[in-house]
Amino acid sequence: IIDAMAQGLHAGDGGKFPITLHPCGANSSSAFVHDRPWLDFNMMQSGHGKPSPHCFDMLISDYSRSPTKPVMDGEPCYEDHPINFDAGNGYYDAYDVRLAAYRNLFCGACGNTYGHHSIWGFRCEDERSAYYPNNWETALHRPGAENIRIYADFITDHPWYTWTPMPELVIDNPHNAAFTAAAVTDDTVYLYLPVGVGVKLDMDKLPFQPTSSILFSPQDGTYDENAVLLRDDGFVTLPGRAAGRYMDAVIIL
Repeated sequence: IIDAMAQGLHAGDGGKFPITLHPCGANSSSAFVHDRPWLDFNMMQSGHGKPSPHCFDMLISDYSRSPTKPVMDGEPCYEDHPINFDAGNGYYDAYDVRLAAYRNLFCGACGNTYGHHSIWGFRCEDERSAYYPNNWETALHRPGAENIRIYADFITDHPWYTWTPMPELVIDNPHNAAFTAAAVTDDTVYLYLPVGVGVKLDMDKLPFQPTSSILFSPQDGTYDENAVLLRDDGFVTLPGRAAGRYMDAVIIL
């Protein structure tokens, strides 16, 4: 049925528009139709469950598949969505939105989706509840939405299409909440530190020797050329800066 739908779409538009498949939660189109010639790019849904697969695991896996196809997280956790669909677990917030967006970006995503739980169904004021805590007009101005505007400015200001994902650049990269996503070009390294904890880099993997460092704040879009300490042995740290949830940072070397 899916193959027939795709073939019908291609027949109708003459191949003008790219096609993907929106998968079920915690999965990717690659698990079902990666080898189909009509699939122009993979879409994953890291989703709203808990525990759920790390988006960086899914992204890296799809990015590495053969034949090579672009991949994006078409449905990461939505802002103000109840965690694992239960308001008793709390809600995904702006930090969770940034976490998925920047990790996916530095792991090779071709794009990003932002979602808000009260917007996709256009929930009105009289439909507010613990499951839908906002009306859609209010939700338009939530902090995660503002962070995505900052994210859009960031990728406009930096040549993301020239990056090569390199998660192996980080030595002993922890496979948990502190996983650091990394991407490189011929003369620049981009790191996303999800909890602001410093890392050690394998400098032998780089085609150049970094000579300067900049902190970019995904919370407010500011740059700071004096916040990062880059040592000759590859240690990158943020001296005097608190670490933990909400203290995520982008480092540019």
